[in-house]
Amino acid sequence: MLTYIIRRLLWSVLMLFVISFLVYLIFYLLPSADPALLRAGKNPDPDLVKELNKQLGLDKPFYIQYWRYMERLIFHFDFGYSFQQNIGVKHEIFSRLPATISLAIGGAVIWLLIGIPIGILSAVKRGTFVERIFMGTALVAISAPVYWLGLVSIYLFSSDIGKIKIFDATGNYADLWDNASQWFSSLLLPWMVLAVSFAAVYARFMRSNLVDVLDEDYIRTARAKGLNERRVVFRHAVRSAITPIVTIFGLDLGILFGGAILTETVFNIPGIGRIPTRRSRSPTSRSCRAQCWSPRWRSSCSICSSTSSTHSSIRACGIRLVVVASAPSRTRRRAPITTMHRPRPSKRTRRNRGNH
Repeated sequence: MLTYIIRRLLWSVLMLFVISFLVYLIFYLLPSADPALLRAGKNPDPDLVKELNKQLGLDKPFYIQYWRYMERLIFHFDFGYSFQQNIGVKHEIFSRLPATISLAIGGAVIWLLIGIPIGILSAVKRGTFVERIFMGTALVAISAPVYWLGLVSIYLFSSDIGKIKIFDATGNYADLWDNASQWFSSLLLPWMVLAVSFAAVYARFMRSNLVDVLDEDYIRTARAKGLNERRVVFRHAVRSAITPIVTIFGLDLGILFGGAILTETVFNIPGIGRIPTRRSRSPTSRSCRAQCWSPRWRSSCSICSSTSSTHSSIRACGIRLVVVASAPSRTRRRAPITTMHRPRPSKRTRRNRGNH
């Protein structure tokens, strides 16, 4: 058993190295902005760009850059530096990690307390009206998107704009050690919104597993021996049915630790999930592109000063292209007015003049 555990751990470490290499390779090969150009500013001096490339190590081959990155990561626990926020990446991640952990653990506790009992009750009351109500509600909860459910809950129950002012307003998150009561009140509504869809999935999964277990021979034997139905269900059936759910729970909790992006964005919680959304809206996004549809207009990059004047051209330098007003003047020279044009008389006026 110990040998199996060690082998699995070694394979996990190797898998992490492979994933990090592939991600690094993808961002290296995709069209992206030159970090030296970003640091040099607008219309930089080529000597300055060359010096920045040397300082950042961008003049080295790809494999040397990757080796230096992994060396700093493993031996110094250095994730790099964010030139946009002017702070270390490690500091930014760890400063946002408590909010994400609080959101994930609180939501997990709520969906387990709701989903598991509903699944057990639906399996025990199989074929009844209670099961139909629970499973129908679970289907609706699974179908509801998290961002839509969050916006509706804010509109209905938020204390600032809600119709029924029950929960705390969004954007009032406080750290647990600074203000525990505000921390709990600010996360209560996000916990419930996050737990709705997960609780519905766990309820249906628990019901399906428990129905299969209740039809097993050893459950029939336990009932034949005269055991209480409650003891048969909770002591024997639930133990077997809940094993796959524990595995799924570990996977779901690990995903949430990576950042509940939609929930954190809707409720304005400063968690890890806000980092990629902020990066995607940044003007220095690596995959940012622009189009110039006018043949006489010119697109110039605000950083690298690259231009495109062809019709329907696409620049992929990695920086948002800014359309500048360099088009020629389209105002037409008016001809001088030499005569005065009177308005044409109406038919009634011409008829009256004919009568006179």
